Amino acid sequence: MKTFSIHYITRLREQKEHFSEIIRAQSEESALKKFARMSNVKNYKQFFDENFSWQDGDSEWLAWYRGIEEVAFVECPHCNGTGNIKA
Repeated sequence: MKTFSIHYITRLREQKEHFSEIIRAQSEESALKKFARMSNVKNYKQFFDENFSWQDGDSEWLAWYRGIEEVAFVECPHCNGTGNIKA
């Protein structure tokens, strides 16, 4: 199992927020499929259309996919292993 960070932004009028969703999956494609199900997007391939947006939950916010990357988590040296940091 690999760990992926999926990046997206949300907007409501002038407000803009950046988010990342951490997903464990076998491949980048399966991570995007999981993210699509979580976001109520029917086809994960729609994320690759830069003009595609979806409604973020039940709110008026719209979201746009911005990328995916494989990440690793390591124990945090500053908290004696009680937390994780993204590498």
